[in-house]
Amino acid sequence: MKIFGMGRLVTDPDVRHSVGSDGKDYCITSFRIACNRKNNKGNEVTDYYNCTAFGGLGKTIGNYFTKGRKIFITGRLENNNYEKNGVKYYQDRIIVEEFEFADSNKGSSGGPANEKNIEQPATPEEDGFMPSEESIDEGDLAFYSGPADDRGY
Repeated sequence: MKIFGMGRLVTDPDVRHSVGSDGKDYCITSFRIACNRKNNKGNEVTDYYNCTAFGGLGKTIGNYFTKGRKIFITGRLENNNYEKNGVKYYQDRIIVEEFEFADSNKGSSGGPANEKNIEQPATPEEDGFMPSEESIDEGDLAFYSGPADDRGY
């Protein structure tokens, strides 16, 4: 089942790392979002949803989101049913496949929530590229998306 939802994080994301059988590091990020809706009497109620994001997606959410931030997610609903001591437990969670920032980060630096985990961009001395002052004609670009006749086709 495809899920689209928008809500605010209830807590900071919980980022965990696991080493797989192949020796690679895997990131698993869990968080809960609160979503408001109106019930059949017109009263506003809040629903809470458990969400999980894997890999780079999970790492990005862990670095850029904190409690209270608004997020728009696209994903799928997954059942996590299990039995413990003879009692059956039923738990649903949203597996996040895509996300978008749904609010501005006014009042903060606009950077990652946990900047120490983000690799800083290379300086011109490190990567060998210097900023250019010359202008570029968009028609010379391979990915130019203007009218076809502008490119001579």
